Amino acid sequence: MYLRAMRVKKPTSVAIIGSGNVGRGLASSLSANGYTVTFGVRDLENFSAKSWLSEHPSISVARVEDAVDQSDVVITAFKPEGLKEMIERMGDLENKVLIDAMNSIMNKRTPFETTTHALEELTHCKNVVKCFNTTGANNLANPMFGRQGMDMFYAGNDSYAKDVAQQLAKAIGFSECYDLGGSESYVLLEQLAMVWIRISRGEIGRDFGFKLLRR
Repeated sequence: MYLRAMRVKKPTSVAIIGSGNVGRGLASSLSANGYTVTFGVRDLENFSAKSWLSEHPSISVARVEDAVDQSDVVITAFKPEGLKEMIERMGDLENKVLIDAMNSIMNKRTPFETTTHALEELTHCKNVVKCFNTTGANNLANPMFGRQGMDMFYAGNDSYAKDVAQQLAKAIGFSECYDLGGSESYVLLEQLAMVWIRISRGEIGRDFGFKLLRR
């Protein structure tokens, strides 16, 4: 009954697991657009966003398991090598929407093809979607270029999880959200992330985003 109730309501609370640059970018934009945001961290006394949080009083912090328990949506944004430990800390994810914003393509330290494949298998969560992994933290904090928002891409096997990811992306300023398919497209999304990373290391820098143009 709880799962059915969760699927018909609009999620309002988000746990972000990982307090690095990507987590901070998402936290700031989601919080600014009305979502209740909680960082889930391993050590409440020592985590990377501790001083940053003093300038963002609307964002809270809790142990990983507590942040997950009190939130509708869980976004993973930590280093892939800590994946198994974090999954153990996250606890029961059966009735959560799990959004993977990570990439393992640069750091193959797990036996899985992508971080999202790993999350699907190790958590047994059915509401998994890969999103927010194809651009930099600066664009997650602010996807607007003048009056135009950049585009976002996602993939997953669950239609509700996709709807939630699109809802969050549009709420924080992304213009269009493109569905690239099911789990077969997780690798494609990580490769697209590599395109952004490669370009960002050149003369253009990080202040650019992907936008599809149509006639």
